[in-house]
Amino acid sequence: EHRTATSVILRAQDYGDQSDYGVTFDKADKDKNGKLDRKELKAIASDIGLDPDLFLKGSKKIDESISKREFVSICEHQLGDGRREVVIKLMQKKVQWERERKTRNDFDLDPKYVVLTLPNVPSDTEIDDAVKEGRGGLKAIEEEFLNDIVLGKYAIVMGLGPRNLLQ
Repeated sequence: EHRTATSVILRAQDYGDQSDYGVTFDKADKDKNGKLDRKELKAIASDIGLDPDLFLKGSKKIDESISKREFVSICEHQLGDGRREVVIKLMQKKVQWERERKTRNDFDLDPKYVVLTLPNVPSDTEIDDAVKEGRGGLKAIEEEFLNDIVLGKYAIVMGLGPRNLLQ
């Protein structure tokens, strides 16, 4: 997809852990009223990588809340209900990776402008092993497309969005 001297950004399909959006809704519904208000949506939306305003866009409701059915429908439409498209940013330098992770953790990033990292991704050790062993097609990609660039083992995993390659 995109490469620099110190990182490579790859598009991939994640067949692994797919969220149960109904369970996600239930956990976010703190007052157990069967609806998520703006505050509850803001708390959960960043965890699943979506803009909270997406759920209430065009809402004429005075209370600005969303039902479980509406929430699940929007999540399935935006995030899918099977495999999901992801972008993996593999960095060579640990300091670069630590800086990006710290920034993503320390600041309230707006999902309108920044593609958020995804929860429930492989651990750092699993990614390191996959890069070393060339699993999931990484070896073929490295040999065919990267020539003089070595894949880094430090990864940030994000949902696929139109802004990924512009970051």
